[in-house]
Amino acid sequence: MQLNEKKFTDFKIHTQYSICEGAVKIDELANYCKENKIKAVGICDNLNLCGALEFSEKISKSGTQPIIGSQINFSYKNIISKLPIFAISENGYKSLTKLSSKSYLKVSQNEDPHCQIDDLLSANLDLIIFSFDFYPMLKDKTIENFMKQTNNIYDKWDQVINMLHEYRKYIKYLTFTNFISHQTKNVICKEFKVPLFEYLKFKFSCNPIKQKKANIKAKKFLKQYLRVSPNFGFTRGIEVISYIPFNERPRPIVLPPPPPPILTNIRMTTATITPPRQNIPPPPPPPHTIHEINLNTNMYPFQSSPLIPRTPPPAQRSQMRNSLSLFRR
Repeated sequence: MQLNEKKFTDFKIHTQYSICEGAVKIDELANYCKENKIKAVGICDNLNLCGALEFSEKISKSGTQPIIGSQINFSYKNIISKLPIFAISENGYKSLTKLSSKSYLKVSQNEDPHCQIDDLLSANLDLIIFSFDFYPMLKDKTIENFMKQTNNIYDKWDQVINMLHEYRKYIKYLTFTNFISHQTKNVICKEFKVPLFEYLKFKFSCNPIKQKKANIKAKKFLKQYLRVSPNFGFTRGIEVISYIPFNERPRPIVLPPPPPPILTNIRMTTATITPPRQNIPPPPPPPHTIHEINLNTNMYPFQSSPLIPRTPPPAQRSQMRNSLSLFRR
């Protein structure tokens, strides 16, 4: 039991430089390694390399091989996660320090320190990424086992339909109908084995470079297959149909309303050109020539009223006489 413990190598040790995550002091760790004759031990502080120099000096003096590493946040598709990274050479240590510094320099003030996944892929020089190396390998093996199985025809058929829908714009919106027998589905899954494998790597792989390459291969294969055998070699209208999603169908063109007639345009222009009319005051009312007669019942009927017009004055009498004399002649 003691021999097995001495051969065990611990990589992910969090020292006092990992705030709220580690409490191991480097001096105590060096004494422990010297007493137990541990061959190698690794440091993996969270988001920093502050204890790398002290760790390498004191651990190497105790006769133990120091291994430098750190946990750095990486962002992929708006998801940030930690990855333990270890350097296996001097170049790897330089790449590790660049990534650790970039995680603090290339972010805004409100964000946690992190790098992009492309930075890791471009700087993957003498670095060991345990989580990133093993998990994609397991996913690739899962896809290979899925394609090798023969009793999952319906699962493969669903993925074939999803693949045709994904690349619908490149294959003229062709897809298979629901009225296909089990034997025909088995034949179709065998025909589309190569593009289906690339499509699954494109959808489920963790490596962006693999995803990009698999996407290009799947598109290229489907285009060539459709060029050699139209309608994928099946009957159009019975086994193969062209289906365009409703939101991608061309909408009818709505014509603009016709312009108004010319006469209305002329009227509108004349109405706008003519100056506004000036406000002329109304004419004054005519003088009152008719006197109102107060027919009071209490008035004596033979009594003269001042409202009733009297006989004309002498000047008017002479004018009336002269006018009457004309008729007498």
